[in-house]
Amino acid sequence: MISLVVGNLMLTHSSNPRRTEKRVLSERGFTLVELIVVCGLMAFVIGAISLMFEGGYKTYAKVDDQIVAQNEARRNMHRISKYIRQCKLIETAGQNELIFSSDIDDDDIPETVRFYLSDSNTSLNQTVDDADAYELGRYIRNAAVGQPIFTYYDGSGNEITDSNYARTASRSIRIKLVIDRVVSESPSAYDLESSIQLRNF
Repeated sequence: MISLVVGNLMLTHSSNPRRTEKRVLSERGFTLVELIVVCGLMAFVIGAISLMFEGGYKTYAKVDDQIVAQNEARRNMHRISKYIRQCKLIETAGQNELIFSSDIDDDDIPETVRFYLSDSNTSLNQTVDDADAYELGRYIRNAAVGQPIFTYYDGSGNEITDSNYARTASRSIRIKLVIDRVVSESPSAYDLESSIQLRNF
């Protein structure tokens, strides 16, 4: 080893090439294989985090959409109850369809009001005098779970199962809406119920 002092700087030259080679090898960077492994691990971690956030967002979107549907149906339940309460004549008393006459605009002229499930059995609609349909509730799953929307009761509180008899003998009607955005998936179904006394029967 040769050392040379120039001012305050000391230069050292090693005459042993093996020691120099070891020092060079010990200061080497990552190999290509190591870089590939690190990049693969980073991609895996980033992918897992992305999937977690995506799943959380989808769940939030489902829950939020169902809550909106529940609030819409709750607001429209007031309209349904008001119209049925003023009912003067029941024309059809079905489990998922109710057609009756009611003076809904207080002009002393009764209108024909129809509440019914859509063809897809997933939304509750309303028509007045055969005008355009108005959607009262989305994600209605009564047909899927086998529960009627309309249930009819006589003056003693007994359920009427005969639809023809219900047209004249009903004194109260229970409405039940089973709201579920996707059946068998979270969030669970929400039941909205109301019992209406018929004033004009």
